[in-house]
Amino acid sequence: MELISPHRPADATEAEPISYADLCTALEDPSTLRTVQTKAAELQAATEQRLRQAAEALAHGDTTAAPPQHASWPSGQQPHAPAAPPQQGPRP
Repeated sequence: MELISPHRPADATEAEPISYADLCTALEDPSTLRTVQTKAAELQAATEQRLRQAAEALAHGDTTAAPPQHASWPSGQQPHAPAAPPQQGPRP
């Protein structure tokens, strides 16, 4: 059975992966299900807000806006752009 592991755990107690069956069992508890639904709603609202802000910045031609940060990027860092392919010059 495949294990589910959080990409970035909310706290140290959630660092251990759990099985899909264990996840389903945990979600059968009404309080756990409510907690998960609340967190999902918070994430969705935050995502929609960032999308609105990005759309407004694009609509106003705001070129000074900071690029979006991804949760998995260390603070202040962006992923590295792939290196440009080597230029092919004239061959002797």
